[in-house]
Amino acid sequence: MVTNKNVVRLAIVVLLLGSAPLSTTEALAHDALVAFHVSIPNPGNKLFHVRAEVAGGSQQSVQLDWPAWTPGYATIWDYGQHVTNLVAKDQDGNRLPSSRLSENRWVIVTRGTPKVSFEYDVRAINTDDDLGFAQAYLDSIQGWYNGAALFPEIPGFRDTPQTVRFTLPSGWQLATAMIPTSETNEYVVSNYDELVDSPVQVGSFLRKVINVQNVPITIVVAGIRDVNMEELGALIKAIAENQFSLMGGANVNRYLFIFHAGNKGAGGLEHANAVTISLRMEEYTKKDSWLKVVTAHELFHLWNAKRIHVERFDRYDYSRPHRSKEVWFAEGITAYYTDLSLFRAGLMPKADLYKSLADILDMYENNPAHLRLSWEDISWYIWEEEIRQGLGVWLLPGWMIDLKIRDATDNRFSLDDVMRFLNTWYGDTGKGYPESGLGAICSAVAQTDISSFFRNHISGYTPFPYEQLFGAAGLKWEKATSQVPSVGCDFFWSLKGHVKAIGVEEGGPAYIAGIRTGDKILTVNGMQYGNRQEIAKTKSQMHIGDTLVVTFLRGDVVSRATIIVASRSVVKSRIVEMEKPTERQLRIREGILKGTP
Repeated sequence: MVTNKNVVRLAIVVLLLGSAPLSTTEALAHDALVAFHVSIPNPGNKLFHVRAEVAGGSQQSVQLDWPAWTPGYATIWDYGQHVTNLVAKDQDGNRLPSSRLSENRWVIVTRGTPKVSFEYDVRAINTDDDLGFAQAYLDSIQGWYNGAALFPEIPGFRDTPQTVRFTLPSGWQLATAMIPTSETNEYVVSNYDELVDSPVQVGSFLRKVINVQNVPITIVVAGIRDVNMEELGALIKAIAENQFSLMGGANVNRYLFIFHAGNKGAGGLEHANAVTISLRMEEYTKKDSWLKVVTAHELFHLWNAKRIHVERFDRYDYSRPHRSKEVWFAEGITAYYTDLSLFRAGLMPKADLYKSLADILDMYENNPAHLRLSWEDISWYIWEEEIRQGLGVWLLPGWMIDLKIRDATDNRFSLDDVMRFLNTWYGDTGKGYPESGLGAICSAVAQTDISSFFRNHISGYTPFPYEQLFGAAGLKWEKATSQVPSVGCDFFWSLKGHVKAIGVEEGGPAYIAGIRTGDKILTVNGMQYGNRQEIAKTKSQMHIGDTLVVTFLRGDVVSRATIIVASRSVVKSRIVEMEKPTERQLRIREGILKGTP
């Protein structure tokens, strides 16, 4: 008899080494099992039907906990709210009592029966014009889901191997990075965390497989037919080859790109062996597309965020916001290597590389929030959408840290070396690096103590020493200053469908008028906002000296404020190369651009 521990080990070995498919008997020949069956009886109803079997427990009840969020996306979704029609039975087919205790939690009274089955429906909520990347979608010809949307965590079974079998409408395809068993349309994962981290695309879609350094990469595109898959494959191959080489290998034996096309969409969500990317249709056909940027960004998360992660994320708590001070590293360093890998792969001109940095400098320096929020603060409060949107400028620390290491070591070491060290020392072990420990790690790799740089500029609020760092690489930050209209706050469209005042500056026009951060904005000059475009229109038409009559809600009280539009100073940046750099400056600059010491 195969023990539970042996099965877990077997499943992990198969996942990591790419062995032959497991049979269901091999995968589940032990006392504990979790087996799911996903079907789509009627795509037009936008319902995934899920049937599950749980065996090996002896408790008097089974608890089902749907995630409140999904790793990689700091937003509360409360996935359980879309679960309906749950029915549970014992091994003899007798119905068991079940009850919903909250949006995300059900409890089944088992009375100690050793095997429980239950079934339920999950509503696919993504709209037809935005297939999305965090929820689930269904229409008459295609569908997809993010694992957190469909499957509950069952306490006591989180580390148990789990299978998923699919029954699909006639003619539908399936794409997943999960390991197939010997059964048709059945797959196995080593535990619940991997199940949540395994998106699935079904239905009609384009498919292409490429090979990069002996790693098969499957590319699927749904929602559009007019895509040159040869060009898309060549683009991904160029990006992957550069990033694989930088990091010393792929560290996976397979990878899946799921691309969604719609009238809306912008972004992606990384997984351990896959990524789901949602873009507007035109991004798949126009010449200078954002597709290459989001592709490079999400692929680099294969290392930074998934393999390389803070120790707080060794084991997720799916029930509530899971905070860390190191999100700036997971997102910011990834943003830095997004641009670098595109440039190094010949997919981004140098002028665009510098412009990207200049644009981020403008966003950061022109936002008063940077005076009161450190990078660790931004990371910790990323779950508060007002703060997250107030300072989403992740690219900057990557440039600054790389320049600091190269300057301090005369270009003998770089951030490239730090990333490779993290990938080996932590990624290979599956363990996370210490919270607030990156200063010590960078110092160790650089063999030079630069921990004060992290204390001052990452944990603290001290501005980066731009002139010193840019100068080390023979670069100059040129700034032009102008005056623009300002009300001393921003109006932010919330995911909850209303507008909030955020970043209200003490002493500014909005503050003087009585508005505070968090107030819900109802109308501006009689206009009730219905979308982000209307907010943008108000901002674009605002002039210094204008009067804005605002009604707002604070608690249960509706108030009225009159704001006189003032002015504030903003900078417009350019990054340029010095005309006569020294040999040292040129060596550091070329080290960054070419990825060499």
